Amino acid sequence: MTEIEETSKAIAETAIFGTKALDTGDKLGGFLSNVFGVSIENAVGIMGDKLQYLRWERQTRMIDKVNEYQKENDITTVRPIPPKFAIPMIENASLEEDNDLQDIWCKLIINSLDPNFDSEIRYAFIEIIKNLTSTDAKILKFTYDSALKYYSPQISLSDRDRMIRRITNCGISIREIKIEFDFTHEEIGISIDNLLRVRCLTDNSLEESFSAFAEALDKLEVLKMSSFPTPTFSMTKLGINFVEACLEL
Repeated sequence: MTEIEETSKAIAETAIFGTKALDTGDKLGGFLSNVFGVSIENAVGIMGDKLQYLRWERQTRMIDKVNEYQKENDITTVRPIPPKFAIPMIENASLEEDNDLQDIWCKLIINSLDPNFDSEIRYAFIEIIKNLTSTDAKILKFTYDSALKYYSPQISLSDRDRMIRRITNCGISIREIKIEFDFTHEEIGISIDNLLRVRCLTDNSLEESFSAFAEALDKLEVLKMSSFPTPTFSMTKLGINFVEACLEL
């Protein structure tokens, strides 16, 4: 195919795509016209104004929340955030309609701006937030707080390596989550599956079952089903860093 033929083909494909886009726009305009009972032009204008207002409202809340966090934490100087991180953070925070999830974006933004925040800000955190619901976030934070609560007071919190080992070794059960929150077993199960998928939690069931089996062998006992431990879930190192960057201030 010659260069002229390739150019002609590209122009033709662009023209077809443009026609399809116009067809879709006409369909949308007609649909909105029927819904609002006004002309297509007015219907599209009404919808556009509403969407523009909603986005402005979310952007305003995001800015107010970041400023609030900055004031609460007495952050007087800030460090620039690389565009690779800043653009998706601001874009997603501006579009997020769930206040709890938008707060998570705002915490990530303010921690990224804080020159005293020592933990690494990873691009993976952006993808994780995009994959979470507010229920997921509450369960993850509860798991982290529960592990931290059982952290031995004899060990200094400044000893980060020992702290992380302790947190990752502390498991939490579905029953404990159910007591804390008014979530159904199905909601908890789905959230845990998702937190396992994004590698914020790890499932201890297999390791705990092997331990119970090994203990039974040592005692030459028959392992009954009732002897198996209740399944628990623990924070991963990635999960700990995510909580510190996105759920803590």
